[in-house]
Amino acid sequence: MSSLDPDACTTFILQIILVDVTRPKRRNKRKPSNSGSSSDSGQPLGQNERFRLDLCLVLSGASALIYENVWNRQLSTVFSGTAVTSCLIFASFMGGMAIGSWIAGRLCETSRHPLRIFIGVELGLGLAGLTYPAFLRAIGNVYVSMFVESWGPSVQLLIRFLLFSLVLLAPAILMGASLPLMIRTTVRHRKETGRALSWFYAVNSFGGVVGCLLAGFCLIEAVGLAASSHLGALGNITAALLAFTLERHRTGADSRGSNPSHVEPALDPPEPEPARTL
Repeated sequence: MSSLDPDACTTFILQIILVDVTRPKRRNKRKPSNSGSSSDSGQPLGQNERFRLDLCLVLSGASALIYENVWNRQLSTVFSGTAVTSCLIFASFMGGMAIGSWIAGRLCETSRHPLRIFIGVELGLGLAGLTYPAFLRAIGNVYVSMFVESWGPSVQLLIRFLLFSLVLLAPAILMGASLPLMIRTTVRHRKETGRALSWFYAVNSFGGVVGCLLAGFCLIEAVGLAASSHLGALGNITAALLAFTLERHRTGADSRGSNPSHVEPALDPPEPEPARTL
């Protein structure tokens, strides 16, 4: 059994430090609309629904840390596994997550269905988990073929940072967007933001702990880098399917509650009986 990768621990600590929840803009109060359209957060959550949302965040956090461990290990084998290389990789990850959190905060202000965006984010991460092992190998081969020994240390660092940012920015943005979208799914009033933020961040961090331990102690040694990334993709796809079932359930409940066709018609008054003559 291999020892825990210290780079993985550093990634997890940095991920805990970075919390960027964009505050919504102040808007004028509006009267509640009686129209049939409603947001994902329009109905209170039941215990079963909240459990499924928690499971989605656990799977999402675990998959994210599996990716960070696997992709860091794979890039380090090509670009030399030095502390400088690890710092550049982590900087690319954390920068992308900050951008994703900011973008998700903006989307939450305008979208009435943040859970649908969360489904798309998880599917995008699943696709990245399936394709990135081969993609990173190709990037490494390109770098090796283009490498020139006359490049100075500063030029090499700049090229590596630009390359890591280009490769890792897209999945890192998706990782950073998942938590704000899930918080917006459950928050119906501003006063609930603090409670939802603390709970879901704890759940997401717990998933990160699970993914970090699995990747550092079990998966990479047992099944290899590519298969570990594919297992992370399975976690994202499972989270997307859970969120999809919840979205269908809530959409159906909203449509039944707002459709006037479900109201039973009033009974016609009974016809008066004809007067009888003696």
